[in-house]
Amino acid sequence: MPELPEVETIRRDLDRRLTGLRALELTRSARKMLRTLPAAELRRAVEGRRFTAAERHGKLLRLGLEGDSTLEIHLGMSGRLLLEAWEARIEPHTHVEMKLEGGLALRFRDPRRFGRWALVSGGVRRGQVFGHAGLDPLDPGFTAAALVEILRDSRGEIKRVLLDQAKIAGLGNIYVCEALYRAGIDPMRAASSLTGPEAARLHQEIMDVLNMALTYRGTTLLDYRDASGELGGFQVKLQVYDREGEPCFGCGHKVARIVQGGRSTFHCPRCQKHGRRK
Repeated sequence: MPELPEVETIRRDLDRRLTGLRALELTRSARKMLRTLPAAELRRAVEGRRFTAAERHGKLLRLGLEGDSTLEIHLGMSGRLLLEAWEARIEPHTHVEMKLEGGLALRFRDPRRFGRWALVSGGVRRGQVFGHAGLDPLDPGFTAAALVEILRDSRGEIKRVLLDQAKIAGLGNIYVCEALYRAGIDPMRAASSLTGPEAARLHQEIMDVLNMALTYRGTTLLDYRDASGELGGFQVKLQVYDREGEPCFGCGHKVARIVQGGRSTFHCPRCQKHGRRK
């Protein structure tokens, strides 16, 4: 699933290239993507209107339109939101398409079909997207002190708390594994057991990992592409994720994989158990 760096990379691309363009025609509108948002209502909201901004909260994209309407788009597991030329071949699994002025088309491809679209207009939301009520890590309010408070009031393992979108919106499996490894924190520790200095170190590693991933325009392991269809580059910088059985960069011990909450956790049993990572 695209995580915060991937969605933010797409947002930045769209804010630069999509803002100011007028939507001419909604040419595809799969019901699976729109859920309870009628295609006719989406068509009325977008056709003839310009995009005003591209914003994001957690993993949720928000595309503003003239007339005080906003499109909310969740990429799901395999969704790609692409700006392409009209004449570019329409690939399989393209479920939503808007033709734009300037010879471009905004296309949404999603082989696994878990993506969701919604329309917010006049304070009313039509359609269903995943809720992301937590604090966004790129928000100025996400400080070390804020993380300490979140962890202190949480029950359960630190890995699972960090993935709880109602607490912190946007963190996903890749970057949580990486941050915990770099901070030298056992993913199975109780979140509330972290000391103030440990939480501060974890906060710093979360920010460092996210910012580095943004520099490399996200991580492509399977499906992710940016708005131009290009791969991310951060996969070559991963220190622990998807490296089961390979030597830890810190101590040489084999990287292990366990399952927490139905997701694979990659970690170094030696470094993270004893807090040796720096």
